[in-house]
Amino acid sequence: MPEPLATLTDRLYADYQPGLTHADIDQVIQQCRADLAGTPPAMLPELLERLARQRLADHHENATSLN
Repeated sequence: MPEPLATLTDRLYADYQPGLTHADIDQVIQQCRADLAGTPPAMLPELLERLARQRLADHHENATSLN
């Protein structure tokens, strides 16, 4: 995994544990990255983090509401 993505995974892991593993977060990041294909490279890091955070927050909210 490229260094910026590994750093992003670590930051998100710190924010969304317990409950999600590094592998869970990495999977979300990879899907977000694919969804953002064609995004100008200069904008990709910020948009990738925002989209990943939103998806993880949605996942967390859905999981919490089920309990």
